[in-house]
Amino acid sequence: MVVHDVAENGGNEVAQNIDSIRVIPYPKRVFLIIGNKFCERWSFWGLNTILVLYLKNELGYTENVTTALYHGFLTTVYFMCIFGGLLSDVWWGKFKTILNLSIMYFVGFVIMSFSSASILNISPHVLSIVGLIVIAVCAGGVQPCLSAFGADQFKSPEQEPQIVRYFSLFYFAMSLGTVLTIIISPLLKENVQCFGHDDCFPLSFGVSAISMLISIVIFVSGKSSYTCKRSSSENTVIDVFLCIWNAFLTKFRDGHAKPCKNLLDYSIDKYGHQLVEDTRILLRIFALYVPLPFFWALYDQQTSRWILQASKMNGDIGFFVVLPDQVPLLPPLLLLVFIPLFDTAIYPLLSKIGIRRPLQRMVLGGLASALAFLCSALVQFQIDRSPEKTVTMLWLVPQYVSLTVAEVMLAITGYSFSYEQAPTNMKSVVQAIWLSTRAFGDLILIFITGATFFQSLAYEFLMLSVIMAVDMIVFTGLAYNYKSNSNLK
Repeated sequence: MVVHDVAENGGNEVAQNIDSIRVIPYPKRVFLIIGNKFCERWSFWGLNTILVLYLKNELGYTENVTTALYHGFLTTVYFMCIFGGLLSDVWWGKFKTILNLSIMYFVGFVIMSFSSASILNISPHVLSIVGLIVIAVCAGGVQPCLSAFGADQFKSPEQEPQIVRYFSLFYFAMSLGTVLTIIISPLLKENVQCFGHDDCFPLSFGVSAISMLISIVIFVSGKSSYTCKRSSSENTVIDVFLCIWNAFLTKFRDGHAKPCKNLLDYSIDKYGHQLVEDTRILLRIFALYVPLPFFWALYDQQTSRWILQASKMNGDIGFFVVLPDQVPLLPPLLLLVFIPLFDTAIYPLLSKIGIRRPLQRMVLGGLASALAFLCSALVQFQIDRSPEKTVTMLWLVPQYVSLTVAEVMLAITGYSFSYEQAPTNMKSVVQAIWLSTRAFGDLILIFITGATFFQSLAYEFLMLSVIMAVDMIVFTGLAYNYKSNSNLK
């Protein structure tokens, strides 16, 4: 993974603190945070895995409307990362934000259970939308806070290498929770009958609610031992916007009398050199990330259009019959293998041929996602010219493997890169920017699904593959000109 890149930026300073690391005890309370994340991912993916089929089969929406609703849900989740960051940094602090939103998160799953059971005198369509909105707001709000709260439990810079390893473990726990719920949630839905239906969506949603309740209990159990950091930088999010706004106003008012070389220099007198420089870094990162939403527009189709693609294929692989909503199990399962494999073998090999920087890895990851959609186009061509449910689901493996490689090299690397490049007092802000690229990606996908470019999905998948390749060419140019944060610790 990207953890090796710490040595390229500030690695010497970290190395000088190795002796200090030996005498600073590892904060075991972070395992409560990791356990909380495991249960939260179980809850979220317990819903996410069966949501497309619930919207289509139970509520009767068309494929296009189902896809639009699903990605509208994901878009809301990742836009709400900004909301959670503001709650945490400006008002509540990380602990209170995580706790309050987690409680409402649990309520959202309870609402989904009742709506799918149709036992209340309320339209299940209306109740489901209400439940999804509550879950989206809370899931997004918690995300930028929880990982940063875990990092707060370490002493920086003395435990900087341990912080980086913590992020790897955090992502691994996310993947493990996702794997288990993708296996179990469809089985609960398919093999149990309830409320007069041949399946049991209320049970799957109910299990997600229970898992979310367990995550709250785990998190609260460490309350007395947590390190809760608050400082004068808690309002940095607001200060950044004010700094940018002040620069525009000052240039408009005094630009001719007192010209400055750069726009943000007009805010130095009012906000100081440090905030102005931090704002520059933030804007450089933001500009770098402009092409990345299109990656997420492709990535998130694995739980929507790729499931619908799988539903038209034969799931009998000889020793096991794969359900369409179990297909998304493959990426997180592969992640459990690929994360340590890339860290210990693939990245060292790539470094021998000069590919050792995070942005280089992210470019390769983007190209891997383009390859994934080329594979999905070829599979769709085969489905279109064959009788229904005769093409084996095994043909989906190459596209899922390619997209998982893309996730490791672009998504996970980007997650770590964002944390490393962020100014010390703006970690959560940059994490929120990184997560919001996914929200913009789902907006792009909603537009794509709303427009009919081709009669066959095969040509649409092919078009997306080509656009993604072009998108990575643009990102390569931005990455080449990107100025790294020289203050990185």
